[in-house]
Amino acid sequence: MIDLSLLKRSGPARGLFAAGLAFLFYGGWAYLVNSGHTQWIALRAGLVQGGYSFLLTLLTTALLEFLYRSLQSVRFRASLTLVICTVFLTGTACLIHWLIGTPEILYTILPGFILGTGYAAAYVRALHSLVEAAE
Repeated sequence: MIDLSLLKRSGPARGLFAAGLAFLFYGGWAYLVNSGHTQWIALRAGLVQGGYSFLLTLLTTALLEFLYRSLQSVRFRASLTLVICTVFLTGTACLIHWLIGTPEILYTILPGFILGTGYAAAYVRALHSLVEAAE
């Protein structure tokens, strides 16, 4: 049995857990939506999507934590944190897939945009709860 209580106490553990899930889900999705092209293109898109999803999830988690804590004096810090992270994620995803020549960029990144924004929103809400409970 996996002890998930560490996720409540450790930002890095939360990031690694989410990043592993991101690699599996987004890498598999990219492979699937590009499987109508050559096997190499589908595999390349899946590995790139999975790899950078892993890294971006780690970076996003760290950025969410940093921004949320740094913007304490800003009235709408949760919303601002969410917007900054969403722009960062979407822009990075588009750029990477454009650079490697992924044919179906919109469909490749759409789940990441939707779920990534949902993840960021849920994470900020959880951070708010954790910070409030600690104070």
